[in-house]
Amino acid sequence: MTSTPSPPVPPRPAASVLLVRPGASCPVEVYMIRREKSMRFLGGFYAFPGGKVEASDGSEEALGRCRGVSAAAALATFPAAEGIPPLAFWVTAARELVEETGLLVGCDADGRPVDTRDQAVRDRVERLRQALVGEEAPFHVLLAREGWRLDLAPFRYLSHFITPTSSPIRFTARFFLCRAPADQPPALFNE
Repeated sequence: MTSTPSPPVPPRPAASVLLVRPGASCPVEVYMIRREKSMRFLGGFYAFPGGKVEASDGSEEALGRCRGVSAAAALATFPAAEGIPPLAFWVTAARELVEETGLLVGCDADGRPVDTRDQAVRDRVERLRQALVGEEAPFHVLLAREGWRLDLAPFRYLSHFITPTSSPIRFTARFFLCRAPADQPPALFNE
């Protein structure tokens, strides 16, 4: 008796960031994270910061907190799929960067960059990160509390990858290239 193979798992929309900076002894350094060995998907492997697109990443409120990339420009880059506006992938990339590295590529309402050289501002970013990881509120709500917006101009769309059909967990991931803010060193989140 032969068994019928099960159909492939549908891929979930996701975004990842190749975070780069000039290297001291090489032209460029790329930041990667080693995934916890206990994770269901690629546990123990190295990966770029990233994760699945949350429904709130594509909300009108979240998209309204974006500067630097318009909804029209995002749509010209790649089409909407599964009801997710393309700009939501940029929001996901920025959110995941905060969650996984502590880096906020943001600005105030007037477009001035969030200045993390000030310890009080760094503390605010860290509180936002902890609230985000603790799922206290959606990202756009946490940004609004601080009076910040996302500055998506540094995020350059790079590529699209869909996990092979043989994988039990699948993603349709959009990859972005982003230069690390000079005044913010990346740091893993420690619970």
